[in-house]
Parts: sequence; structure tokens; C-alpha cells
Amino acid sequence: MSSKYNKESKVNREIIVAFVLGLFILFSYSIIINKISITGSVVYDETSTLEEEDLKKGGCSCNGIRFVDLFSDYSFSDGIPYNVTAEVFKGSSTSSSQLIDSETISFSSLPQTSIDNNPGDEIRGNLIIESINQSGILIRFHNKSKGRLLGDNTFRIIIDSNILGPDTIHLSCSQPIDIGDIFGDFEVKDIDKILSGSSCHLGNVNLISPADNSTDSDGNINFEYNVYDPNQAINYCELIIDETVYQTDYSIAENIVQEFNQSLPNGAYEWSVKCITSNGYEIESETRTINVGGTNQIKGVITDSNKNPVSSDVNVYYTVNDISGALAATNSFETWARGGNGSGDASIVADSSTASFSIEHKGI
Repeated sequence: MSSKYNKESKVNREIIVAFVLGLFILFSYSIIINKISITGSVVYDETSTLEEEDLKKGGCSCNGIRFVDLFSDYSFSDGIPYNVTAEVFKGSSTSSSQLIDSETISFSSLPQTSIDNNPGDEIRGNLIIESINQSGILIRFHNKSKGRLLGDNTFRIIIDSNILGPDTIHLSCSQPIDIGDIFGDFEVKDIDKILSGSSCHLGNVNLISPADNSTDSDGNINFEYNVYDPNQAINYCELIIDETVYQTDYSIAENIVQEFNQSLPNGAYEWSVKCITSNGYEIESETRTINVGGTNQIKGVITDSNKNPVSSDVNVYYTVNDISGALAATNSFETWARGGNGSGDASIVADSSTASFSIEHKGI
């Protein structure tokens, strides 16, 4: 009896040990798997943290698209009647239930601009026919209320019985889209991406005229430039002369010659153009120098040291210094009598440029 009991006891102990050992192995395996999973999660979190830190130090992140301008080629003729409908749909379907916005116009004269009769969808966006001319149609899809566009959007333009599209375009930062990209019948002409980070790629401001170190004779100057940014819209540009903002233009067409007209008195000036993008980034041009030299007139009454009119005839002498301060010319006019009037013209040559001026004497 005792021997049988001992044997059964031994078997039970072995079963218990095996059971405990199995639990231990299972528990250890679970820990290893969890550790691997946790480790993977930690690595991912560290990567995310590194990306965030990279953005703080520099980097650039696209967080959405405010608007996109799309152009479709089509040959229009002035004087012929047309009926045009532009449409945008949610997703890849052109079902009426997926319609976000549409604009329709009937016309026979060109150009047509700014057709926006429907408010669109507050969540998905608003469609505008920006212009119709002899070469085609430009439309803009934007979202002012939410600040950014969403996902896939399908565009279609119906011109009488002709159809452009439908073509689906993804309008978020999860898929690449840039100026110049072509999606079927639509070409991206402009785009405004929501960017963050100090290392974002910025556009360029190119000065066209006047050339650096040029001379202008009358002081009425056209400052010409162009600006282009492949990712952002341009909010405004400033004409800066001697570190002072002289003019601001809020109606900027990218990659087209822009102009500031500014009058300046004689002197030497440094000028440049600075533009501000929709994301608040500054794009600055080079700095150029312009020399302004034109007609000078000196007018007044000849007096003595007490500022009383002189009582005798006088000779008028003058000296002229160029911009650098060097003596450019000396001369004298004929004797002007008290009570008489007189004037004289002269010119000087300095730095290979001729400047004319006059001196006038008003009699008492």
C-alpha cells in the first residue's frame, strides 16, 4: 500500500513539475514577444521624436494643401456662344451624390473671369472658374473654411457637347503633386502647400531692371522683378530702398514680370525686393545699387550776411560735388544787378555721366 502510494505521489509530482515548467516557458515566451513588440514600439516612438526634433532644428513637413489651380487646353473663339460647366466630385466617381461644387457660364465674348456663383461644400471645398480665354480654362479648387483640401477629387469640364476629364487628383500631402504635373486633361499651374520647418525649399525673387550700379537721369524709375515658388502662394512683395519699405504689392502673379514705379531724388540708393509666402516665409532678392542724377535748380534771393537783400551788383559763383564728394566743377555767371533777374545753365561730367542743372536769380 505504501509503495503504491509513493509511486502515485511521484507521478503526481512529475506532472506538477511539468505543468509548472510549461507555464514558465509559456510566460517567458510571452515576455519575449511583448518585449519585441514594445521594443519595436519604442523604436517607432523614437523615430517620431527624432522627426519632431528635426523639424524644430530644421527640416520641412507638408501638412496639407490650401488650393490648386488647374488648366485645361481648349480652343475658344471670340464671338461664338459657349456653355461651360466645371465640376468637382468627392473620390473617383462622377455620381451626382458625390458632387462637391459646380460652376456654369454661358458667354460669347472673351475673356471671362472669376465665376463663383455656388458656395461649394464647407468640408470639401469650393470650385472657381478663374478665367476662360482663347487657349483654355483655368479653375481653382480651394477650402477657406477648413484651410486644406482632402483626399481624392475628380474634375470634369463640359463645353457644349465636349468633355474634358474626368480625372482624379489626390490633394493631400500623402501623394506627391507639384506645379507642372499633368493629370489627364488638367495641368497643375499653381499650388499652395501648408509647410512647416525652417529648412523648407523656398522660391526665388529675380531682379530684372534696373541693372546693378546703373544711372537714372530723371528719378522716375520702374523696378522690375519676378517671383516664383513651386510649393507656396505669394501673399505680397515689398520694394525696399536703403532698408526702408517704399511700396507693397498684394496682387502677385508668379513667374510673370512685376513692377514697382517709384520716384527718387538725386543720390545713390540700394534696392531689393522681399516677398512673403502664404506660410509666412520670406524670400529676398539680391541687393542692387542705382545712381539717380538729374536737373538741379537753385532758386532764391541774394542777401548779405544778415539776410538783407544786397545793395550792389554781385557775381554768382558755384561749385558742384559728385556723389562721392569729389569736386566735379567750378564756374561763375555774369554779374547780376540788384533788382534784376538772371539765370544760367551748366552741365558737369562726373563718373562718365553728365548731369545738367540751372541757377536762377530772383531780383528784389
